[in-house]
Amino acid sequence: MVIALFAHGIAHAACTSPAGSEGDVRYDTTDKGFYFCEGAMWLGLCVSRLPATPTDVRVTTASHDGDFGGLGSVRTFIAANGCANHRPCHLEDIQRYSMSQSSAYTPPADAWIAAGQRYTVESILPLLVEPTCGDWTSNSAGLLGAVLRAADGKIGYGDCGDSFPVLCCAF
Repeated sequence: MVIALFAHGIAHAACTSPAGSEGDVRYDTTDKGFYFCEGAMWLGLCVSRLPATPTDVRVTTASHDGDFGGLGSVRTFIAANGCANHRPCHLEDIQRYSMSQSSAYTPPADAWIAAGQRYTVESILPLLVEPTCGDWTSNSAGLLGAVLRAADGKIGYGDCGDSFPVLCCAF
C-alpha cells in the first residue's frame, strides 16, 4: 500500500511506478519508507530511524533483463521467483547484512541490486549510485545497471539487455 502526500507547486517532471509530480512525497507501507519525486525519479528518504538490517538475503530463482516495467513489477517478479515477502536489496542493505554476519555477503551468481540516490541518517550527503536500468524500465544495450558480483561481492555494472537474478532482502 502506498500513501501519497502531494506538495503544492508547479510540476516540472513526472515520476512513474507509481505516478507522481516533482516535489510529491509518498510513504510506501511495503518498504516502510518515505520517497520523494525529484525530476522523474523517486528517491528514498530515511527520516527518523536507523535503517533495518535484513534478516534474509537471497537471489531470485529466475533471471530477467533490466526492463521490469518499474519497481512494482520488480516486486511482483521477486515474489513469484523465490523471494516472497522480500524487496529488492539496496547497497546499504547488503552492507548492514554483511556487518551483522561478520563477513562480506557474496551472492551465488551475479545479481541485479537496487540502486539510486539514497539518503541516510548518518549523513546529509547522498550516496550516489547509478539507477538500475532507468529505474527498472530499460533493457537497452549499452545502458548499465548495478550488479553485485559473485566473484568478489563487489558492485559492478551489467548491461541492461543481459539477464540476471535479482538480489532480494527480507526485514
